[in-house]
Amino acid sequence: MGDQLNTDMNAFDSNGWAVLELPFVQNKISEAKELFNQQFLPKFTDDAQLNRELIKRFADHPFVASIFCSEEFVEAISKVAGISTAVKCGPLVSHYTSNNMTGNGYGLPYHQDYPSMGSSHRSVICWVNLADSGPEAHGVEVLSGRHKEGLLKGEQTGSAYVLDASVFEEVEACLLYTSDAADEEESVD
Repeated sequence: MGDQLNTDMNAFDSNGWAVLELPFVQNKISEAKELFNQQFLPKFTDDAQLNRELIKRFADHPFVASIFCSEEFVEAISKVAGISTAVKCGPLVSHYTSNNMTGNGYGLPYHQDYPSMGSSHRSVICWVNLADSGPEAHGVEVLSGRHKEGLLKGEQTGSAYVLDASVFEEVEACLLYTSDAADEEESVD
């Protein structure tokens, strides 16, 4: 594998997350963004639900799926997460987290993915975005180290396993950025 990882397995094991910079994936994401802008975005209307359905179709596009199934991507994730055999256990899930009418910040509160995605506490969730993220652009927030506790206190709702407010009493959320202009992480109040 020619791409260099900017993290190591020990950091992933300790924190429960890692930011990977993989030129192969970054190039494919650029192509996916072009696909979205050319084939899906022009079909957007003022109907937010229709727009969300278009986004789901985009996530199901064979080209998008090929990114996550590529040898380079699987090898990198396997190496960082210490996985001997990678198995895809759920669908690609799309979140359009813009603050506009379609995204509405997507409306997901703090949650754990694996209870509502038909996977296990040993699952590795891979988040890839089409645009830079940061405090104003809905990056991913994580609770470093809490993955080792398994299922945190919360409640299964129709859209997610939503975490109870008490989960945040002992640890501060960490916002992960995906912008060259910003640091890769920042503490969030």
